[in-house]
Amino acid sequence: MPVTSTTISTRPSEPPPIFGDLKLITTITNPQHKIFVLNKHTELLSDIYLRHGSFEGHLQQLMKKALEKSQNREVTFFDIGANIGIHALYMAALNYNVVAVEADTDTFSMLSQSIAANGFFDRMQAINAAITSSRGNVEMLRNANNIGNTRIVSNEQAGTAPPGLRKTVRGIKLNDLVPFLPHNDIVLKIDIEGHECHVINAEQAQLLFTSKNITCISMEFTPKDMKADEACVAKMVDFFTQNKYVAYYVNGDRGKKVTSTNMYHEVNHDILWLPSSANAAEYF
Repeated sequence: MPVTSTTISTRPSEPPPIFGDLKLITTITNPQHKIFVLNKHTELLSDIYLRHGSFEGHLQQLMKKALEKSQNREVTFFDIGANIGIHALYMAALNYNVVAVEADTDTFSMLSQSIAANGFFDRMQAINAAITSSRGNVEMLRNANNIGNTRIVSNEQAGTAPPGLRKTVRGIKLNDLVPFLPHNDIVLKIDIEGHECHVINAEQAQLLFTSKNITCISMEFTPKDMKADEACVAKMVDFFTQNKYVAYYVNGDRGKKVTSTNMYHEVNHDILWLPSSANAAEYF
């Protein structure tokens, strides 16, 4: 099926180097939906969409299965690090309630325009903020060739970056978003470029995990590549273990339980955390 598209131009007063013309494409997913990407093949994510019309379909199908397990569709897809809406828009196209959080203001603008293009106002809440361990401004660093690689950095790291790749954004805590989640059942996707452990731990995530039924968590787990703090990652893994979640590989050894005792050094994959009582075969 061909990828259909419409081109528009955005003209911010000081355009950062990775933004400019946008293209509205229609995905080849089932169901289809519209999504704005950058109109350039030099940016990784946009190039994939321009050439193929979809991205990470295997993850979308896993999370779709998780959503389908809730009774009467009383479930919310909670997307932390929504980027341009890769997964959030697809779940909305399936007519699920979505809460999507994206920190970068320009990427958030693309997501917002995609929501409007699809008419998803009745089922999507989009929040422009970075979820971290404290409230206040945080520094982020962009990757000029990959808008999916924007990450939180220290003030020192931000200070050495070119101005166009540096971004100051609003930081909020995970607890701040619990009131925005309308259902008890939550399918959580978190991909915040190595910062996950600062958000998912006993101090920061306890309210979410005790007040809601988190039925599964999809996570990009590449902490060593992202130079995440090893002790911080260990606390995140301990939090999942103490709350009786088990990790499974999403690609490579797809559906296989993660048995590593040192995940920081030995795991470099997308993983799915499921309650220990869940039948993993029903997801994979």
